[in-house]
Amino acid sequence: GYVYQYYGSFNYYTSNLKEAKKYYNKSVSIGEKTRDFKLINSTKIRLNFLILEEDVLKAEHGFRTLLKEAKKENYIENQLEIYNGLGIMYEMRLMDDKAIESYLKGLRIAEKHRKKFATGYLLNNLALLKMKSKKYKEAKKDLERALILATETNESRLQFNVLNNLGLVTR
Repeated sequence: GYVYQYYGSFNYYTSNLKEAKKYYNKSVSIGEKTRDFKLINSTKIRLNFLILEEDVLKAEHGFRTLLKEAKKENYIENQLEIYNGLGIMYEMRLMDDKAIESYLKGLRIAEKHRKKFATGYLLNNLALLKMKSKKYKEAKKDLERALILATETNESRLQFNVLNNLGLVTR
């Protein structure tokens, strides 16, 4: 089920959304057969990002429903992904205060549980909002910290994004 989820994510990041949906649905199906509820929740989060591309309000409802389940079952990584998704959704709606609030909720959980990758991507997203608000020094500080975490976890995609954003904030 996780392999299909990874294939779905690959297709999502390469903008092959139909193929991504197919793999995500296969992952959910396997999760249902094996009663792996964390996998189901995790994959439905990714499916909800596909919904976000089309219907922001429906996606918000989806994220909130999935968050309740993730909190109830203590799925930490899933909670982090949902808070990130909510932040992205609020940014799309030009609700930067709510986006910051969502990213900060996720950041507190990520730091508490020492989830370096999640801490890194949440710091990156917060930095982008700070750049938008012309808080360049704060943004640079967040990005430098995110780069250290991305390097420690060997997350090349995150490293690339953070380095790109560091270039923008420095410029």
